Amino acid sequence: MHWLGLCRFPIAVVYTHSMSGAELIAILPAAGRGTRMLSVTQGQPKELLPIGKTTVIDWVTAEAQDVTPLVVLIWREEKGNLNRPFLTRAQIDKPGLAPAIASAFTVGEVSKPSIVLLPDTIFYPHSPITQMVEQISQFDIVIATETVLDDQVGTYGIVELDSQGNLDKILEKPGPADTASRQAVSARYAFSKAFIDFLRSSVQDYIEVQKELGISELINKAIRQGMRATTVPLQPETYRLDCGSPEGYAHAHKVVSRL
Repeated sequence: MHWLGLCRFPIAVVYTHSMSGAELIAILPAAGRGTRMLSVTQGQPKELLPIGKTTVIDWVTAEAQDVTPLVVLIWREEKGNLNRPFLTRAQIDKPGLAPAIASAFTVGEVSKPSIVLLPDTIFYPHSPITQMVEQISQFDIVIATETVLDDQVGTYGIVELDSQGNLDKILEKPGPADTASRQAVSARYAFSKAFIDFLRSSVQDYIEVQKELGISELINKAIRQGMRATTVPLQPETYRLDCGSPEGYAHAHKVVSRL
């Protein structure tokens, strides 16, 4: 069954996935306050905005369940109850995407290989995550990427590749003259257990509570320490639809309503 066939219906556990005995989990970091979307949401969680015949969060969860039934939502209590049948955990008291990912695991819990889906982005008609998960047996870090135009480079994390075509580093919002790459990070990550261990340790040691600890910073550090990293470019016919800004959401809603 394809995940697009699930997204119109209440979420159900349909798929299982095993990685050499290690269970894969899907992490949906959704503890942000959604301030950019207040003009659209009027204070309601942006994840519950309608998209076609479903909601944004149900679309992304159905995508995740294409590779694993184990979904962990990182949520903020004051955003209310989603009434969805998956595990919800609060973000630990440190800002940034890296702490959000670490929040999927309780203290003392064994790390698991993970797929991270930023839940304000959807893909049509193909998600890259199945191909990404297949790479985790060979790489510690797998990132979905898309080609962007020169005037978009400064709004994305841009990946640079080494001589073998693997990920060398991520540049955060560089100027177009600062890099020859036009491949941008595209809202989906897959990580090995080893990288999740590294991330959790790094978050635990992080003490700059006023500064966000981004995932790109940790990925670059892990690569320098010898972890293996690669990218999965989006297929040419795949649309990445950003539901995290009023303009992006309006466009996504228009595209999906035509399906």
